[in-house]
Amino acid sequence: MQEEAQLEILKPERITAIEQVTRAEVDTQISTAKKYPRTLSKVKADMLSFATLDQETAESCFYTLPRGGKNIQGPSVRLAEIAVSCYGNLRAGSRIIDTVSHGDSPHVVIQAVCHDLERNVAVTVEKRRRIVGKKSKGGVIDEDDINLAANAGAAIAFRDAVFKVVPGALIKPIFEQAKQVAIGDAKTLSERRDRAIASFGKMGVSKEKVLAVLDKKKVDDIDLADLEILFGLHTAIKDGQTTIDEAFSSKEAKATLNLPSAQEVAA
Repeated sequence: MQEEAQLEILKPERITAIEQVTRAEVDTQISTAKKYPRTLSKVKADMLSFATLDQETAESCFYTLPRGGKNIQGPSVRLAEIAVSCYGNLRAGSRIIDTVSHGDSPHVVIQAVCHDLERNVAVTVEKRRRIVGKKSKGGVIDEDDINLAANAGAAIAFRDAVFKVVPGALIKPIFEQAKQVAIGDAKTLSERRDRAIASFGKMGVSKEKVLAVLDKKKVDDIDLADLEILFGLHTAIKDGQTTIDEAFSSKEAKATLNLPSAQEVAA
């Protein structure tokens, strides 16, 4: 007699309690997003209102980085935070996925995710950030150095993920308006020159180094285009995208003279 065939039923893997809660949260957020869709005109108005709320906020909305003989300029981490808040119906965040603190190339790897719940579009970005030990400690890496690298990397990865989801058509005009508010005009030039010099002074950057990076002989020679460079550099340093030594090194000093105009950026 032939043996009866045995039917094996494969059960799905167990879903953990955390996964169940997470799925329920996402499903609820997607339902809410569909029920209350965003209005782009209001999003744009709200973003502009926040980004140009005051001079300090406007300054923090763009960065400038001298790289390879030219300047890189773009919307900053702070503008990404404003975008997330105003665009709405988003899930965004970042986490550390790897840390290497020993060897020839100590670094952290950060993963950031931005999920548009209304459009069901999700983007994941990974960034590798070098860990640098403090000179005062002989370059030996400690927990503070790891945290600094992780925080800077997380912010940059978050920014890049957000700007891959929130349309550039919304970001670009806000970015340009923020620069105009930060830089000011001929009437405010003198006051903002002093503000820029004072801001770098608090970071330990002398007036002479600021003038050197702009190739200017005295403070009165600093013009509106120079202010754009200085405010952008200040934001880049604060956000951890560059260091004071990198920003004011003689090697990169000439690069800051090639910053494109607002008209060229908009083209």
